[in-house]
Amino acid sequence: MELQYKWTDGNDPAFAHFYRITEDYYSALVGGEQNRKGFVPYNFSEAVETVLIVSDQGNPVACAGLKRYSQTDYSQTDAGIKRVWVEPAYRRRHIAVNMMQMLEEQALQQGCQRTVLQTRAIMTDAVHLYTALGYHQIENYPPYDKLDGAVCFAKELYLSKPLIGVVPLADYQRDSLWMLPGYLNGIIRAGGVPVMLPLTSEPDVLFRAMDVCSGFLLTGGQDVSPQLYGENPLPACGEVSPERDTMETMLLQKALEADKAVLGICRGIQFLNVYCGGTLWQDIPTQCPSDTEHHMSPPYNRTVHRVSIIPDTKLHEILGCTELAVNSYHHQTIKELGRGLQATAVSEDGLIEGIVMPSHRFVCAVQWHPEFASPDDAAAQKLFAAFIAAAT
Repeated sequence: MELQYKWTDGNDPAFAHFYRITEDYYSALVGGEQNRKGFVPYNFSEAVETVLIVSDQGNPVACAGLKRYSQTDYSQTDAGIKRVWVEPAYRRRHIAVNMMQMLEEQALQQGCQRTVLQTRAIMTDAVHLYTALGYHQIENYPPYDKLDGAVCFAKELYLSKPLIGVVPLADYQRDSLWMLPGYLNGIIRAGGVPVMLPLTSEPDVLFRAMDVCSGFLLTGGQDVSPQLYGENPLPACGEVSPERDTMETMLLQKALEADKAVLGICRGIQFLNVYCGGTLWQDIPTQCPSDTEHHMSPPYNRTVHRVSIIPDTKLHEILGCTELAVNSYHHQTIKELGRGLQATAVSEDGLIEGIVMPSHRFVCAVQWHPEFASPDDAAAQKLFAAFIAAAT
């Protein structure tokens, strides 16, 4: 399955196709042809201004529309989400969540402060989805109030943006903390608000900062200390950060206890594995050499090898593909998988490059660097979007 997300407008034939499907579905839901009152055929180009179409190898499989309301209609700060539909064979694959988040971000870019939508109370899956995404029920909202049994929902976009705690990067030579913009921009583009955490192991400071965050990004950085997994450092082992090791141990313990969303990147996947009792290869070139490039030179927004995405895993659900070309900049990697973790991606030379903790809502990590990917990279967008959705 190779999914493509495309922005278009109400004139797109795929939107007309899905409009008729939803029209028939809603009609049957309320009792058939005799109960179609309120379902007024639209001029498709006027029904919505922006349409998001999802296709699998060129075949449309999902659709959703967005209409910004003018001041004379309802409220110029509102945008209506309309005709959300995913073909039955493609449901429960994170498609609806991805579409909702992309539509909300589009509404924000158009200057709207709130999104509104309507469904039926008996459509429990839809109600559960909207509630999970932070929507709350409101009184009937035009033009939905003419529909018998309609349930209307709204979401205040600015207030609902989740705060994401980002583990800082440490530069010991300059005695400073710093941050790569790609981590922050990935979170912002997905609808979150990044906050760089202090590098501290003081519980009253770290835990207070964690209280206000809905999710955490474990960034790249120094090597994980081999002492954490019962080994002595080899000559090829790089600089370690005892402060980060201690802080991230405390952070993960609290985050997992509260079932908060966690995304790990590079060092992040390695530390998560070690935290769960796993081990690492301290140095790929000397311990498990191969022809696969794992420590590329700049620029880092290009790909150097491919990974296989394991079917029926969380990462496969998020990305919608079974193979992905990635960048790579690491010299350590997972050796023995930690307890409670599931591998989700494997490199060409058999190294684990993606993991997830299935027992939790969203604890996912990758070895490559989506923060270096270009802003329009679909896989990076989907990964950050799934992370922010889980944190919302």
